[in-house]
Amino acid sequence: IQSYQQVLGFIIQSSLIGPLLSFMGGEQKAVCWSALLLALATFLELHRSMVIFLAVLSPAIAVSTTMMNVSLRSLLTRVAPEDSIFSVFAALDVLQNASAVTVPFYRTYLFRVLGGSSGDLHSSMEGDPDPISW
Repeated sequence: IQSYQQVLGFIIQSSLIGPLLSFMGGEQKAVCWSALLLALATFLELHRSMVIFLAVLSPAIAVSTTMMNVSLRSLLTRVAPEDSIFSVFAALDVLQNASAVTVPFYRTYLFRVLGGSSGDLHSSMEGDPDPISW
């Protein structure tokens, strides 16, 4: 599924990014609309329909994450001082990698605090709460 979303993201980056940015009215509005679309897609994932997930939600997630990544990097290049732009991008990459590495740790802690039980048969992993309850 992740590969499918990455292929969709590649298609969006290679052919649809310009028209989508002009349709949305610039990078700032694109980030806001993409965040709303991502929140809506995440909310709709609760229905657990694989067909809806593959046909509607995966493209929506791919569009929103691609638009947010491109728009935020574009906005960052506008705001950062020219003499330190490469340092800013390096710091951004380090922070993104650090967040990806720390997700399993705070995810486990968060689910433990929120009441995930290891005996829950509906959980996808040990310690995870039921997705519908979550």
